Amino acid sequence: MSIHKKLFLALSFVVVSAMAVILTVRTPDTAIASSTQNVSGWGWSSNIGWISFNNFNNTSSGDTTTYGVNIATDGSFSGYAWSPNIGWIDFNPSFSIHDCPASIGTPGAPACILPHFDWGTKAVTGWARAVSNGGGWDGWISLAGAKLDGTDTYAWGADVVGWLDFKGVAVNATTLATPTISPASATYSNNVSVTMTGPIGATIRYTTNGTDPDSTSAIYSGAITVSTTGTIVKAKAFQTGYTESATASQTYVLTVATPTISPTTGTYANSVTATVSTVTTGATIRYTTDGSTPTVSSPTYSTPLTFTSNKTLKAKAFKTNYTESATQTATYTITLTQCSDGVDNDGDGKTDYGTGATNDPGCTDASDTTESPAPPVCGNGICEQGEPGVCRQDCPYDIEPI
Repeated sequence: MSIHKKLFLALSFVVVSAMAVILTVRTPDTAIASSTQNVSGWGWSSNIGWISFNNFNNTSSGDTTTYGVNIATDGSFSGYAWSPNIGWIDFNPSFSIHDCPASIGTPGAPACILPHFDWGTKAVTGWARAVSNGGGWDGWISLAGAKLDGTDTYAWGADVVGWLDFKGVAVNATTLATPTISPASATYSNNVSVTMTGPIGATIRYTTNGTDPDSTSAIYSGAITVSTTGTIVKAKAFQTGYTESATASQTYVLTVATPTISPTTGTYANSVTATVSTVTTGATIRYTTDGSTPTVSSPTYSTPLTFTSNKTLKAKAFKTNYTESATQTATYTITLTQCSDGVDNDGDGKTDYGTGATNDPGCTDASDTTESPAPPVCGNGICEQGEPGVCRQDCPYDIEPI
């Protein structure tokens, strides 16, 4: 070793040792990861002192520089750590990986291992490198042997860094985004098909009894059907390497749709035929005609209802596990015409539409509004009342039709 290199190393050792004495008595600031990096805390080397893995560690000192180290869900590292003594330490996968100690002197050897984190064992492997390497030090720090589990585990950074204790370094898993449940909470008149979406790669687990999902809850794999009113669907996302999401929740109220009565309230001649329907599939419609509100024991509607006198029709629909519908009402006023009122309205001795001797010839139907016959039409080939002696074309014998 040359005299210059010996002198450099000696001076480096003196400076680093002096800094270490100062830093060993300093308690680092609280470690908090920023929103874009999930590694926080401090590493410790007896040679160079504290190494910060996130800029939030230095907030009390007024450091506003944005930096930090992040670990993705696949275990890959990115970003930079900071040492007051050796500067930036690169954890990015973009650094030159073909000249680290694992590859030197071994023809055909693969590139050295990029920094990697095992979410299961919390073990760290691969290499990081000090950006300001030089002066006899290549800057490589072997991460093999270190763990981010809160215990004393060590990386090795040659003579400059020495053993680097990772006990104070932690990884804070990114919180998964909250799943989306569709459709939203509301009142529906039929069964609801519920779908859920969440972060890519995450598993969505759900419940329908109002409890929060956990790692043992049902796994969402396709639309689920809600068929009971008041059902509360809750969903949560889970994925290795992430903090589980917040809980999404939607509440579904199922109420039978109010029946529709046709025709509506009004005045009708002689009779009216009413039909009743509801858009709720599988619902049972019950009705009354005495003005009372229908119950589950009221008559079941199955075919159209015909009324020949004044009636108040009320209808209500029911379905198991649904809230019963509101009540629909139609009031019918029935008016009788001259051809159905039992009165000889035109004084011809005949009454209403019917058969036999009492049939009024002016009535062709019970709904006719008048018993008076229509004026005769000469030339229609029919001998009508009033035509004999007037229309010989129809009544050649001058005899009044019976």
